[in-house]
Amino acid sequence: MSPSLRSLREKSSYPPLWLLVPVCLSASLLMAALSVHWLNSTPEGTAAESADEASPAAPDPVIAAEVAHDVRRFAVNALVVPVLDEDGTPARWHDPSLAVPCQPGSQVFVNGRPIEPRSEVIGPEFTVSWVMEGCLPLGAGGPEWTGAAEVIALRDDGGLSTIVQLRNLHVRHRGQELVLDTTFAARLP
Repeated sequence: MSPSLRSLREKSSYPPLWLLVPVCLSASLLMAALSVHWLNSTPEGTAAESADEASPAAPDPVIAAEVAHDVRRFAVNALVVPVLDEDGTPARWHDPSLAVPCQPGSQVFVNGRPIEPRSEVIGPEFTVSWVMEGCLPLGAGGPEWTGAAEVIALRDDGGLSTIVQLRNLHVRHRGQELVLDTTFAARLP
């Protein structure tokens, strides 16, 4: 043990466990960085790599955590609001391509059937499912989503209660790519 640590230990009334704080913090940050890297990798290499696109910068766990938080926070706004018009009576479905720019191959289903724009929303419960290919559901400056998302919703007087399921959803934003595979509850007033 170095003389400075020995001197500090002799003067301290606390057990030497406090010395582990920097080690635990460093290990936690390393694990977060490795988790993001693991989520981004495939047997062939990094998921974001393609012939016409440069590899993204090394994963930043802080940015990845912010992006994941934003996806969860705005998921219902991104997946349901663009396709649901509750202003009129009765509520009707909208064409998602008018509000959410996506690459070809993207599809939206309501209760297991392709969405029918201008059709009436039947009943208080419904399911909206997306197959997304390079979609920008939060606008041109927001993250790009590719993968599957499903929202199970219940309309009531207070708004919309939902269960959101993201399956193999690749989210690219600010030089990061992460893959989300999660289920969570959300409420929209």
